[in-house]
Amino acid sequence: MSWPHVRPCRGVRSAVLPPEQFPNLVACASALTGCEDEQAYCEFGVDLFVSGAGRLQAARKRQNRTA
Repeated sequence: MSWPHVRPCRGVRSAVLPPEQFPNLVACASALTGCEDEQAYCEFGVDLFVSGAGRLQAARKRQNRTA
């Protein structure tokens, strides 16, 4: 599988988005991806993902009970 807009960066893969298509994301990319403590940045990302996945699962369970 080929991902033409993806390149390795700081041990992770980051998107290289076309600025004409995503001007706002490109403009704030360094603020969204820059960090001084890479370990804390990674841990926060994992915590954020797990929390979001848990909330989605709980919401789906509630939907299934009311359906």
